[in-house]
Amino acid sequence: MRRDKTRKLLFILLSLFAMMSVIIAVPAGGKSGKVNAEGGVITGDSVYRESESKATVWFKSTVDGEIYYMVNKAGTVPTAEEIVSGGTKNGSATENTVITLYITEGMTSGPKNAFVVVKEEDGSLSNVLSFAMPTDVYYKDGFEGYYSYSGGELQLSSKSGWI
Repeated sequence: MRRDKTRKLLFILLSLFAMMSVIIAVPAGGKSGKVNAEGGVITGDSVYRESESKATVWFKSTVDGEIYYMVNKAGTVPTAEEIVSGGTKNGSATENTVITLYITEGMTSGPKNAFVVVKEEDGSLSNVLSFAMPTDVYYKDGFEGYYSYSGGELQLSSKSGWI
């Protein structure tokens, strides 16, 4: 009998712990790029910048909705509302699916940050997901990524010869 009470108590404690973990893991609602109480959650951290004017990001959303993004230089993080009102609308998100988003608006040479929001049909906004693109590192045709060290000079090879 004592063993049954111990098991019940353990079950109750583990259940409470599991519920608290879920509550803590989901951010609270609000402005300034935080999750609205009714809004979904988007997660992801994969970004590929293939040129100074184009990047691809991958993320996942817990809700269906329209995708908005904004690109700016390193600095201030826009709110979800600012992204929807001043950003670029680009396709739709499907719940629990990996979404591929091509980013071109606002892309220029130099370090950039991309911020993504999903807007549900009822107007609820997700959290703001940010992607850092610190520098222009991308593939160029004819460039080989090896070097030769000779007498204190760094030599890089391209199709047109040594640089």
